[in-house]
Amino acid sequence: LVGARGWPRLVVTLHNAVTAGGAIGAVYRLLERIVARRADRVLAISPDVAERMRARGARGVDLAVVPAPPLAEPARPAEDVRAEIAARLPGAADAPQALQERPIVLTVARLAQQKGLETLLDAAAGPYKGDPVFVIAGDGPLREELQARVEAEELPVVLYGWAEPADLLQVATAVIVPSRWEGQPLSVQEALRAGRPIIATRVGGVPRMVGEAALLVPPQDPGALSREIGRLLGDPALAARLAEASVRRGRELPDEDAALRAVLAAYGLAS
Repeated sequence: LVGARGWPRLVVTLHNAVTAGGAIGAVYRLLERIVARRADRVLAISPDVAERMRARGARGVDLAVVPAPPLAEPARPAEDVRAEIAARLPGAADAPQALQERPIVLTVARLAQQKGLETLLDAAAGPYKGDPVFVIAGDGPLREELQARVEAEELPVVLYGWAEPADLLQVATAVIVPSRWEGQPLSVQEALRAGRPIIATRVGGVPRMVGEAALLVPPQDPGALSREIGRLLGDPALAARLAEASVRRGRELPDEDAALRAVLAAYGLAS
């Protein structure tokens, strides 16, 4: 399209930050410079990506609008979900009822390097008030490695696998987002729509998404994460305030119409 006339505007959306080093990271950074200098408009998934593209020489940068999907109704009763989680924990046969009454701390994530799950396992060791169960919903290349560590360290963690988010969110005491980097994750949008207290890393587009509805910690800092988990579980009033803020923030999330208007504007088309 370089030098052509009468062609449509070139709009590029960047969905990820550079998390890889070495040759892959170098190639990615080179491609970013090309995109920044050639695109008519760059839509960035988070403020840090937007600033980086401006530094690369992009002429016009806006934040991408990611629509929040409606949260589906749970497909299973809460008591069935709790019973299943309890059954997967070591010692479930000895005290199933006691296990079902423990707080559930939920993380929805692909089991991959970006998601910071090793930090979550560090923090899961506790101890915490109420003896919570950490449920990680998702799958990915790190599953065997994470499972081996859970078993070796006897952590109160259930690698649940893929699940309907609404089923697990209905029983979650809190949602943890331990990622090294995120744009505008749908899992956070779903947690907000469900009105759940959130503890998340201060990365990418997460702070802008959650507003006052989350406790924010540095990435890859298990001590800070552990402290905030303990504070949330030990302070019902704080948990209630965060839950109320989540409900309000969830109502403010952009919908599909807002995303469509933003894209049309990027292309210079009337909405």
